[in-house]
Amino acid sequence: MVTFTMADALAQAASAIATGGFLNGAKVALWTAGPSNIGPYSVLADFTLATFTGSTPIPSAWGTPYISSDGTAHVDFLASFHVTGGTVFETIKGFVLTDSAGAVLKAAEAFASPVGLGQVGAALEFICPFNVPCVPGVSSKVVS
Repeated sequence: MVTFTMADALAQAASAIATGGFLNGAKVALWTAGPSNIGPYSVLADFTLATFTGSTPIPSAWGTPYISSDGTAHVDFLASFHVTGGTVFETIKGFVLTDSAGAVLKAAEAFASPVGLGQVGAALEFICPFNVPCVPGVSSKVVS
């Protein structure tokens, strides 16, 4: 695992969301079925995306990178999905981040517990995070 200084971790988080960065233009979508172990070899086809009215993938709106109290650099945004109509109601198990076209998986995460969206007006909001580990007060990169 690579751990950065706080300044380097903040720079990594800022770079990820900057023009041309790994997460710039990313969209977030909800999934209803996926692999039991999400890992570096997971691809978008491994996930069944939600189809309820209101589940259209949304563009990311990343905030300003910051260092949390645990010493990790973060950048995140609030994702908000609302059931706006229809008769398709689903149990949501997690979210994926894709490229702007919705074709390439960038990241995925399972929720601690599935969330049922069973009626018009139901909503699901969560913080979509990107984290960079860092060591407070360390002036060089640590590789282990």
